[in-house]
Amino acid sequence: MLLHSATELLYQRSPRARFRLLEAHRHVLEAIEAGNAEPAERWMRKHIEDFRRGYIVAGMDFKGPIKFNARCQPAKP
Repeated sequence: MLLHSATELLYQRSPRARFRLLEAHRHVLEAIEAGNAEPAERWMRKHIEDFRRGYIVAGMDFKGPIKFNARCQPAKP
């Protein structure tokens, strides 16, 4: 829930970030499905660094607290 709250704020401040993060997820998934650990790890590291950099570019404190957004809670069954 906190990751979703943080990502939602990042998307608001840097709309382009959603496309970069989606691309990284796609590459990681493709590498995992193909059984290629090295490219999966490389893309995951790139994704984490890109997320951190996106936070900084958006003027957010990467090491600061995340304001919890109640709208990000999973739906109750």
